[in-house]
Amino acid sequence: MTNKIVLFFKMTLTFTNIVIVSVLLLLASCVTPIIKLPSNYFENRNKVGIIYNIDTNHFQRSGQQSLLYVFLTPGDKYFQLTQRLRKDIDLNNEIKDLYGEIFSKKSKDLVSINLTQQEFNDLPDFNKTSNSTTTYFHEKDLQFLKQKGIDDLLIVDVSYGISIYYYGFIETSKTAQCKIESQIIDLSNNQIVYRDVSHLTEPLKAKADPRNKEGELDEKMFNGIKKIIPKTFDLERSKFIKTQ
Repeated sequence: MTNKIVLFFKMTLTFTNIVIVSVLLLLASCVTPIIKLPSNYFENRNKVGIIYNIDTNHFQRSGQQSLLYVFLTPGDKYFQLTQRLRKDIDLNNEIKDLYGEIFSKKSKDLVSINLTQQEFNDLPDFNKTSNSTTTYFHEKDLQFLKQKGIDDLLIVDVSYGISIYYYGFIETSKTAQCKIESQIIDLSNNQIVYRDVSHLTEPLKAKADPRNKEGELDEKMFNGIKKIIPKTFDLERSKFIKTQ
């Protein structure tokens, strides 16, 4: 009987390991790696369109939490902070100025493409025919955008705010973060010719000290977020400007 129990547990562990490995492989296969921009990219005469997507959800959670703990820690206590972020930090013009500056220095103009996030999500999937393991294509078929007189499409996704790590319902750390993910798609074949992520974080030492008012903690977190944004912009700028 004991041997059967041991065998059962061994089989269970083996099956569990297989599932874990399979999930990890699946996740890895779904992630597009960093793709460096060709050194001669800015020498071509391609016209580049650009789409901006700025996430207005400024509160993120991570760590070990059950559904019950998620329910007990909904993040409502940071409502005023997130409202202030939406009101006082608007990156729409700043992100446009950033890429306008980058491409202007490379003697290239950018054409703004008006496509909402919902319209983008509703686009048909791209059916790739290549079996190459080193060539990556965008999951959406974007080739129709050539009708707008552009050859390449630059997609920029921006998020910024506060990330809170939980253990159960306890906040163990707070981090200010800003993330810019940019990728360029060749519209002649839907191939991703560039992809990179500029992501900076900064630990926030604002602790829930009963002697401090919530507003004082919000101020520290707000300043932390405001501080990390220009650093991330500088990092993103350096990836393009240094390209010869």
